Amino acid sequence: MALLSSLAWRFAKDTSPSSRVLAAAATVALLAGAATAQPAITNIGVLPGGDLSSGVGVSGDGTTVVGLDFPTVGSIRAYRWSRSTGTQQLVGLGGDTLAIAVSSNGSFVVGTSTPTNIQSNRAVRWTSPTTVQSLGTVGTDNYSEARGVNSDGSVIVGTSSTVGTPNSSRAFRWTSDGRGAGTMSSLGVLPSGTISIANGVSGDGNVVAGWGYVNNVERAFRWTQATGMHDLGVVAGFDSANAQGVSANGSTIVGYSGDLYGSIGSRGFRWTLGGGMQSLGVLTGGEFSAAFAANADGTMIVGTSTSTVGDRATLWTPTLGLVDLNNYLPSLGADLSGWSLSTAYGISLDGSVITGVGQFNGQTRAFVVTDVPAPGASVVLAMGGRSQHAAAGRLSAADRSPTSCPRSSRSSRSF
Repeated sequence: MALLSSLAWRFAKDTSPSSRVLAAAATVALLAGAATAQPAITNIGVLPGGDLSSGVGVSGDGTTVVGLDFPTVGSIRAYRWSRSTGTQQLVGLGGDTLAIAVSSNGSFVVGTSTPTNIQSNRAVRWTSPTTVQSLGTVGTDNYSEARGVNSDGSVIVGTSSTVGTPNSSRAFRWTSDGRGAGTMSSLGVLPSGTISIANGVSGDGNVVAGWGYVNNVERAFRWTQATGMHDLGVVAGFDSANAQGVSANGSTIVGYSGDLYGSIGSRGFRWTLGGGMQSLGVLTGGEFSAAFAANADGTMIVGTSTSTVGDRATLWTPTLGLVDLNNYLPSLGADLSGWSLSTAYGISLDGSVITGVGQFNGQTRAFVVTDVPAPGASVVLAMGGRSQHAAAGRLSAADRSPTSCPRSSRSSRSF
């Protein structure tokens, strides 16, 4: 980039309007040329006998995708995918098996599996495709689900409950003892609350995000050892909120905020300590949006939005606003022939890798997109400037999450 610096200095010496225009054009051209790699999409496909698949999580380094494979007949299967190994089935406890999240280098995968002949799920952790560990439950509970893992796999979060006992679900935080075992602890509930479920955890394991019921209304929470669990509030104009993920540095929590009766839609949100809860907007013609994951510092957020052409996978950044990946990626040179991307569930630490689910030639398939650039000046100009929908429409929020949401409070097993 020495040439760019030299040109910037040269044109700074000339203050004429024409020279400033030339300087801007030259800078944009150089920035565009510097980003030589174009985004590329990969169809993860299905396991033998599979009917459809979904990409649910991606490792921080972007090398590993985990998710679900639905066979034509039989139990749901968890998988782990990388470019070097292809798609590998993760052996569970005998019944339905779900992979939800993966550590930064892909070494640890977490999710849920149902033991053979038992109807109650168990939170599990994989250290290889054939090595699965049940994490147990909190106290005398008989049901648990793992939904998030920190960078090195030493902290796992989710929910534990007793089947048949109303309002028994409690968010948990499992911590490794460094020797293969660990301890699962309840995080309690919000003040005046009943149930709680943890969906995400920061890279160091110290910040947990999720949701709980308060007066039978979903409320998003943030938990730390120092502060305990506290309510994040709602997007203005709505009454409920559900946190789905937290950035690796713990600064940003994402999810969706809705109204109690689902009559005015929902909005994906971005919450920070300094800025509170911010609506991410909705695509043109849409009523519902949701955010599921963020990059390391929370400046790139992926999710879904309804629109005039159906459910669309989305990306939000401060410069772009909310954009449809089906339009944004081709503007960067990606070939999406045959694809309609409906939901983005995971994003790498640097934001260059995104995974989710879409339709490929009419078949539901997991996808992974690589070499997504961090939006800079050249990208914004290529898109015609910042999205006009970042704050568009009446602020609304439905207690309705997209039907394909893997961590939806309405249908936690709907992928």
